Amino acid sequence: MSNSFEDTELTAKALELERFLPEGRQAEFRMLVAAMADEAARNSAQADETVRLREHARRLGGQLKRLQDIFRGNDQAFATFRSALTLSRRLRRMDELPDMLAELSRAMGVTTLTCLLSRELFAAFVPEGFPCPAAKSLTAAINALPRADPARRVYVGPIAALPRPDFFFQSGRPGRTAATARGLMLYRPPGR
Repeated sequence: MSNSFEDTELTAKALELERFLPEGRQAEFRMLVAAMADEAARNSAQADETVRLREHARRLGGQLKRLQDIFRGNDQAFATFRSALTLSRRLRRMDELPDMLAELSRAMGVTTLTCLLSRELFAAFVPEGFPCPAAKSLTAAINALPRADPARRVYVGPIAALPRPDFFFQSGRPGRTAATARGLMLYRPPGR
């Protein structure tokens, strides 16, 4: 890094002092002043780099915090999933399903958890009053779900966007609240 000796205020002042030096020492003095000017320029560049690195470290710290938040969220989601899986493995008889759904709802922290089973296949196995729509109407409601990817059978989205929200969340059932209507729904077809 090189600065022109005559370009800086410091060198101008040094040139004024140069005339008081003994003969033959001016060249050495000029080299010393040029080295000082170069060092000052390096210090200034290092100060700029320090500011840049501190800003970069601040941004990295923010990214680290976001990644830690994501990790904590994923860890919590995994713990919730593990808890729900452990609970659901206790289900031995279909008449236990309503109580199991209530336990799963609490474990997962959701206001409403619904399981719709086709009347033709399951009505004889679940307690009376458990929602078992006809297979034809269940298939029609499922096929009407909006999907971002037509090849994907899973639906995840707002309940308010459902073509028939009351089909999936019947208003006469406990837990059907305004919060449910503002909530999200995940539908995963059986066998996947």
